Amino acid sequence: MVSLHDDKGTLVIDSAALLVRHVPSATAGVLSVRPDQSLAAAQSMMSAHDYSQLAVLADPCDLRGAVSLRSIMRARFANAEVTLADATYRPKVVHADDELLSQFDVIYNADFVLVKGADGRVCGIVTTADLTAQVRDLMMSFLQLEEIEKRLRRCIDRVFRPEELRAATGSKNLESAHGMDFGQYVRLLSDEGRWHRMGWPEADLTTFIGYLEAARVVRNRVMHFGEVLNPADKSKLEHFFNFMRALDPLP
Repeated sequence: MVSLHDDKGTLVIDSAALLVRHVPSATAGVLSVRPDQSLAAAQSMMSAHDYSQLAVLADPCDLRGAVSLRSIMRARFANAEVTLADATYRPKVVHADDELLSQFDVIYNADFVLVKGADGRVCGIVTTADLTAQVRDLMMSFLQLEEIEKRLRRCIDRVFRPEELRAATGSKNLESAHGMDFGQYVRLLSDEGRWHRMGWPEADLTTFIGYLEAARVVRNRVMHFGEVLNPADKSKLEHFFNFMRALDPLP
């Protein structure tokens, strides 16, 4: 958990949990229709944006419901001539600062939820697709970092004795590379003599250390759920992941 200050100097305690607002779409705004618009207008908007649902808002704080392709279909079973009001229903609503894990079942069972901010405004939407994408991105980054470290530790332990690791890193308790972190990998392998012992004659030391430093930064961001990895972060991690698989090709 990290303590921060906002632009007014007020102390803000950052959450240690993954919150609904950490899903990008939860605070990215929501496409909506007014209650007095036609069903045709709502359908046209959904078609143009390739959406399956819309919020029905009188104003940002006045949520009247939602309309979806499913609700339209159901309304037409009862009456071929339906209006927007006939197809509008009460959607599930969560708050941006709710813990995301506690809302997983709600989102999956409802297909989507609308999100309200602290000011009561509808600030976004989270669909099952959004949730799947968020979990996929987090898991992909975790798994790539995990494999990078496993391969790197395996390679280091083939070459260096525990006492050498302790001398190189300054850590008195190391018994293997398993206890090392990215900063210690850098200290160990920045030395050209130790680097050459790794047996990677085609690999460039400067490039490798650059990947290690980038992975360290990315790992810190991954471990803080509030930070979404940008394309550059993902690319750096993917490059190092591929590089380590080339250096250590065993499963």
